[in-house]
Amino acid sequence: MVSDPGTKDFEKTSDPEIRRARIRTLTIYEVSDSELLTLERGSPHSMYLNFALSLFSMAISFLITLLTVPIPSEKKYVCFLLLVIVGFVAGSILIAVWFTTRRSMSQLVRTIRQRLHSEGQGEPLTKASGLIFDEEKRLEIIEAYYGLPERKIDVTSELRKLVRNNTLRVVASNDIAGDPAPNHIKSLTIRYKIGGNEYCSEFSEGDEVVLPLRQ
Repeated sequence: MVSDPGTKDFEKTSDPEIRRARIRTLTIYEVSDSELLTLERGSPHSMYLNFALSLFSMAISFLITLLTVPIPSEKKYVCFLLLVIVGFVAGSILIAVWFTTRRSMSQLVRTIRQRLHSEGQGEPLTKASGLIFDEEKRLEIIEAYYGLPERKIDVTSELRKLVRNNTLRVVASNDIAGDPAPNHIKSLTIRYKIGGNEYCSEFSEGDEVVLPLRQ
C-alpha cells in the first residue's frame, strides 16, 4: 500500500507550535500561619461600610421627615428622633471600625511586602536554592517526642511547622511545647524521612537540632 506524500507532510506539521513567555523575576513572600489565616478570612471592612451607609441613609430619611412633616403625636416624634440619633451614632461607630480594619489589613500586606530582600539579593529559582520542590530531598517528620522515656510529650506537629525549605532548625528545649519532666535532663527523639529513606535521631536538651544531618 502506497501512502500519500501529502498525508505525511500534514502529520509532521499538525502539532501546534508551543511558545512560552517566561517570567524574568518571581517574587516569593513568606507568611506565618496567623497571617495566612487572616488573609484567608479576609477583612469585613466592606460590610461595615455598607451597614454604616445604610444607617446614615435611614437617619437622614427620618430627619427629613421630622423637619418637613408635622407629627401631632409626641410619642411618634420622640420615636423618630431616637431613630435619627441611633442611626447617626451607630453609623459613626461602624465608620470608625471600617477605617480601623481597613488599615490593619493594609498594614499586614505592607509588613509581608517589606520582607522582600533588597534588589540584587534575589535567589535563583533552582533546586540548589531550595525554592523548587525536590522529592528526593523532601524532609518529612514522622513523629517526635520530647522528655523522658516514661514521661514525654508528642511534639510532632510543632516540629512540622518549623520545617522550612526541607530543613528543620530548632533547639531541643522546653520552648518547643513545655516541660514534661521538670528538674530532669530530657531528650528529643525525631523519626523522619528524606525521600524514601527513614531515619531516627536523638538530641539532648540544649542541643541545636539541624535536619537533615550534615554529612
